[in-house]
Amino acid sequence: MVELIHITSVKIAFDILESTRYKSMYEYGGYDGGMNFLGVLGENANTQPRARGVRLHFIWGGEVSEPVSYDAYGCNNANVLYDFNGSGNHFRNNDPRYFLPYRSEGLTVEKLEIDSDQALLEGWCEYKGGIIKKLFSIKLFHSYLMSKAKEHVLQLNKKIERRDIKISIRREKVKSE
Repeated sequence: MVELIHITSVKIAFDILESTRYKSMYEYGGYDGGMNFLGVLGENANTQPRARGVRLHFIWGGEVSEPVSYDAYGCNNANVLYDFNGSGNHFRNNDPRYFLPYRSEGLTVEKLEIDSDQALLEGWCEYKGGIIKKLFSIKLFHSYLMSKAKEHVLQLNKKIERRDIKISIRREKVKSE
């Protein structure tokens, strides 16, 4: 089993956990045609995630490739975790990571780690949208909204603790803002 970390925003994390799908529209077979994870070398200046606020921790129990160089082709077989220096410094690569291609299934969520209460509040309100998003603009409601956001996280954490959330990787349109 390989432990993996994916950095994203609170809004996207909630969408992944609730839909049980990671969604992206990059091309099949491309270097980003799936889901990326930090490797043991951690973040790199070249590959810092744009969306931030959450670290989703996963366990992958499926097949793992031998380390492959950054320019390797054909690394798009479903249910194979590709090791682009994810396990260490094997090849010259300014983009060290693990990569799980589209159509992969069975990625188990282990932990939801939110960077701050502010990130939670903003991201949860963005995720919920509608009137909740409008209420966020009124500071008077922040305490109430925070209690609802924390309640949502508590419910998700119960599912995570039971290992009830398994993620699939899909090429599909991400829900618009």
